[in-house]
Amino acid sequence: MRYLITFLLFLSLPLIVQSQSIDSLNAEIEALELREQSIQQQIDSLNEKIKDVRWELVKKRNELEDIQDQEEKEQMLEEGFTATVSSSLYSMKEEPTVSAKKIADLSVGDEVIVYDFFQRPYLKISYKGQEGYITHGALEQTDLLDEITGETERLREEDPRLPELIDKFGRATARKIIREEVWIGMTDEMARASWGRPRDINRSTNAYGVNEQWVYPYGKYLYFEDGVLTTIQE
Repeated sequence: MRYLITFLLFLSLPLIVQSQSIDSLNAEIEALELREQSIQQQIDSLNEKIKDVRWELVKKRNELEDIQDQEEKEQMLEEGFTATVSSSLYSMKEEPTVSAKKIADLSVGDEVIVYDFFQRPYLKISYKGQEGYITHGALEQTDLLDEITGETERLREEDPRLPELIDKFGRATARKIIREEVWIGMTDEMARASWGRPRDINRSTNAYGVNEQWVYPYGKYLYFEDGVLTTIQE
């Protein structure tokens, strides 16, 4: 009898092992499926993040291009750019006024250098080494010229000092001053034009130069070394 039982157990052993193997494999398969789902969820999440990053990248690249275009335009305006005379009905004048003295006659097709100054309707130009002013209607209109006259006119309406500031500091700096900006490296004259007269000035002189602390309302201070802004405290 004992031998019979042993023999039967021997015969059933493969079935038991096989059953355990199936259960083990099913458990492993289930674990792998769960892992696959988890990884897929991570992939989906990463794909969404990639989309967000790509969209942000596109926006930043567009912002960079806009800034570079603006800087290029401002550089052109600072240095002057070439424009073509399209009408000989107007002359270059000494001042931007109707009654100003005529200093040169221009012909259609002549090229002039236009600077960053616009006092309706006059633009500041240079012709054959001589500087003067001419009505903007005498020049062939371009996108850049239209932008100057339109934008500068808008800023001029906001602050009538614009022509004077542009003539003194240049277009880019004048725009910053009108927006009441201050920055490291600006002169005390620029700072006064931007923020106005300080409430008080504390000045000290030493072997290295003159240091000034300009005091403004609401706890704002500007610090200068020999007339150059070095520190901003707000």
